[in-house]
Formats: sequence, C-alpha cells, structure tokens
Amino acid sequence: DRFDLDSITKFAGQALAAGILLLHGVQILWLPINGILTLPANIGQILTVIFVMTVINAVNFIDGLDGLATGIVAICGTAFFAFSYVLAVVNGFNRAGAPSLITAIVIGMCMGFLPHNFHPARIFMGDSGAMFLGLLLAASAITLTGQIDVNAISDSASRSALLPLLLPFTILGIPLLDLIMAIVRRLRAGRSPFASDRQHLHHRLLDLGNSHRRTTFILYLWSATFAFPTVIAAFAPLWVALLVAAAIASVSAVLIIDTLRTKDAQKRERSHMSNLSAASSEEKMWRGALVPALVVTVISIVISVVVKKGPGAWGSLLASLTVLIFFSVHLGISAISKNLDPIATMALAMFSYFAKVMVMGAFLLIVTKFTSPATINRPAFAITALAITAAWLAGEIRAFMKLKLGLPLPARKSE
Repeated sequence: DRFDLDSITKFAGQALAAGILLLHGVQILWLPINGILTLPANIGQILTVIFVMTVINAVNFIDGLDGLATGIVAICGTAFFAFSYVLAVVNGFNRAGAPSLITAIVIGMCMGFLPHNFHPARIFMGDSGAMFLGLLLAASAITLTGQIDVNAISDSASRSALLPLLLPFTILGIPLLDLIMAIVRRLRAGRSPFASDRQHLHHRLLDLGNSHRRTTFILYLWSATFAFPTVIAAFAPLWVALLVAAAIASVSAVLIIDTLRTKDAQKRERSHMSNLSAASSEEKMWRGALVPALVVTVISIVISVVVKKGPGAWGSLLASLTVLIFFSVHLGISAISKNLDPIATMALAMFSYFAKVMVMGAFLLIVTKFTSPATINRPAFAITALAITAAWLAGEIRAFMKLKLGLPLPARKSE
C-alpha cells in the first residue's frame, strides 16, 4: 500500500501467494462432480490458483466503504467457522483443524479492527489487508477439503459432505456478484476490468439516498442472507434455512424501502403532502396486506388437503393459526405506536417483523420435535407459514409504497 501498484503486479503477487500455498500442500484435491472426482495434480494446482485469486479479488473489490469489507469478511468467517466446526463434530474430524483455526483467527482480526475501521474510519486496511483476508478465507476452504476422506463420503447421503468447495461461493455471494458485475460492466464499456469506477453495489446504494452506515449495514444483511442459510441447509431441513433467509432479507428490504420513501418525501413540500398520521398509515398497510394473505392462506390449505390429505390439512391450519397469532401481536404493537412519528413507527415495525419471524422459526422447530408426521405434516406447516408471511409482507410493502407520509423536512435557508 505504500506504492501505487498496477493490476498486473497485484495479480502476480496473488499468484505468488497461491503458489506458496501449493508448495506447502494446500491444494484442491477433488471436486463434487458425479459424486467425487479426484483431480490430477496439475489440474488441481491450476484450479487452486484460480480459486485463491478469485476469492482474493472478490474481497478486494468490495472494500469500498469504511468497515464494509471488514464486516462482510467477519460474517463470512463466522458462517464458515460454524460449517467447519459442525462438520468436524458430525463426522469425527479434528475440531481444532486448520479450517476452524484460520476462520476463528479471521473473525478475531475483523472484530478487533472493525471499531477503528467503521465510519468514520480512523484506520484503513488497504489492498494488502483486503487481499490478505481473501487469502485466509480461500486457504481455510481448501484445507477443509483436504481433511475430508473422499472414500468415506462418496456414498454418503449427507449434503454437508459436498459443500466445502461450493460454500465460499455462496458465503461470498455478494462480493463475487459485485466482482462479476464490475468485470462485465467495464469490458462492455471497452475499459480494463480493473479500472476503478463508481458503480459498485455500495455506490448504487449510496446513490439511492442511503447514508454511509446504512449502506454498510444493508450489505452486511445481504451477505448474511447468503451465508447463514447455506450453512443451516447443510445440517438442518431446507425450510429452516429458507425461513432464516426470509427473515434477514426482510430487514434489508424494509431499510431500502424506508430510504426510498424518505428520499421521495424530501423532494416534496409539506403543503402538498397528505396529512396522514402514523396510525392511519399503519392501518392502510395491514388492510392492504389482508387480502393477499387470506388468498394465500386458502390456497395453501387447499393444496395441503389435496396433496397430503388429513395431516396436510392439520399442518396447514396450524400454520395459519400460528401466523394469525403473531400478526395479531404485530397489530397490537402498531396500535401502541400510534402516537409516534412515522420514522419511529417504521423502526418499530421493522423490529416487530424481525422478532416475529425469529419466534416463528423457533415455533416451527418445536412443532417438528414434538409432533408426529402422521398427525401434522411438517412441510405443509412450514410452507404455509412461510407463504402467508411472504404474502402479508408483500401486501404491506405494496400498500406502503402508495402512502405519502408527512415527514419532518430540513429547514430551508433564507436567501
């Protein structure tokens, strides 16, 4: 970082770092293709270098805001640590192996660095820091595959056995997406894929009107939406992972919608806006969500009865009742907040949604543990609950987009 290096020099350094890993035996040995495909040594070495350089540049490209790369790598490291540790416990591997230790160190580095790097930053990691974090994540993924006995897992039905190489691409979904979009965008414009611009994901979120910190937090949530459900899906039912993904994604959606609403409101004069109270706005929102939620409820129950008959009917009905109870609590919170200003009401609604979805996930686990499939069909329960929640949220968002809330505008300077 002391010298301004060009992209070719940086690439050479990254390839050299990958070569040092190869010299010490850190190499991709197999791929999950038609079971397990053991790679020839030369092919494995080439793939290792490509894999390491891809992960390094993905982390480096996302390092565009204070605290952004640090937080995203901490989230990715936490998800990868959870996967490697649980995989070691389930399969009897060494729990203090290289993948767990490397990612634990990465998490500690990021959490210690983040308070100094968060906006407004007092310390910057630079390219050296970002590329080093990417190197550690890539190394932990490769060493994890080296610990697995391919002969022991080739006939295994466990989904988690085939995830070590695929996991970094899902956990690093947001950085990789930003990397691919940047390369395609610059090549189409006839520029070098490594020429800088202001069209990264974080720049676009800033242009929508998000603050620096809110943009960073939204990208944290997007990364968590990819990272944690992937790990959960490796060891738990798929619907649990989908529920977690929906919960995290809904929080980021509310933040973006709130930003768009605020930006739109600040373009209008107070005299030309509707004088709606927070309570009446909330009432219009849940009324707009009621119809789609009821329609999805009826459709879910009918499908459950047709496909799963009695157990499906009971599972779908129980899910409908559960969602009704949680949304009643949500409406109660809205009634309590009727005297608050619109911004406070939206913040409370966002917290209510997050808490509600989390409690619903816990309730689903309880139903799975203490009920029999012959009595209550669990997939019918989970799918119905998820579908109704999604329909209600979509209806509220649709109704919310039509509202014109009277927001406090900044005072205009006299000329």
